[in-house]
Amino acid sequence: MRKSKVLTKLRSSGFVQMAGLGHYLPFYIRYAAHFKYDGLWFDLEHRAMDSREVQSILAMCRQHDIDCMVRPPTLERTRLYRYLEDGATGFMIPFMSTAEIARHVVDCTKFPPLGNRGIDGAGLDRRTVRITGHASRRLRHCPSRRLRLVVVHKSQQSGKHMNGARIIAQSRIRSQ
Repeated sequence: MRKSKVLTKLRSSGFVQMAGLGHYLPFYIRYAAHFKYDGLWFDLEHRAMDSREVQSILAMCRQHDIDCMVRPPTLERTRLYRYLEDGATGFMIPFMSTAEIARHVVDCTKFPPLGNRGIDGAGLDRRTVRITGHASRRLRHCPSRRLRLVVVHKSQQSGKHMNGARIIAQSRIRSQ
């Protein structure tokens, strides 16, 4: 499994350099990687993009060893974990205003026992899971813990509830 540059820098309290992408410009990924950006913000919330274009961009990020943080257009379970299967490193979630929303995102994107994400086994994340014997014991060691969520506060309500959301996300990530 490839090591996340963004996560490595965040854990060492380093500065992360991100490039932004909101259109289907495959060459942009190569340039961002060449100029030593750690990751790419991939905005799907404000831009319409075909699912094959999204898969292509995420695969190219893997090919050029650059993290890709997706800003999803929805919080729908299958769409969220499909981005991970296609190669996304993590998410930038806008409007996470309550602990319930945080709980939902964690449940959708983490494998059991940390969450309720389904197993594909054929996506770019396929090396992260081994399914032999008792699956839950194996899944406990998968990189569910490596997924990162970035939250954007856009209202006073979100600021009031974020402590609860942070506690939910951290306890789910660190448990087991």
